[in-house]
Amino acid sequence: MPTWKSVLVADDCEQIRVFLIKKLQQDGYHCEAVENGLLALGAYHTNQYDLIVMDGSMPEMNGYEATKQIRKHEQLNQKLPIPIIAFTGDRNAEQKCSSAGMTRYVPKTNIKQLFGIVRLLLR
Repeated sequence: MPTWKSVLVADDCEQIRVFLIKKLQQDGYHCEAVENGLLALGAYHTNQYDLIVMDGSMPEMNGYEATKQIRKHEQLNQKLPIPIIAFTGDRNAEQKCSSAGMTRYVPKTNIKQLFGIVRLLLR
């Protein structure tokens, strides 16, 4: 995997952030992590990412609202949409993810699927 692909991980659970970062780095990606949607939005505006892995339910600002804000910014600035993978334990997430403009939804119980989608979207 090329090391120049950059991934932002937004999740309020430190254990999940650490695990995802470690695994993504093993796959050759540059990674950064934040613990809520507000920080994810700030990181998106100040850094260049190729993909975002976003939890749906987080404090301060949830992942759905952060995604809506990112999509709004992309539209206003005529930017190509960044792939945002919803990685959440929220049982009613599929419709929320779609409404927010997230690219894909992966339940937190399916880690293997998450990494398969990341590899697919970043090749």
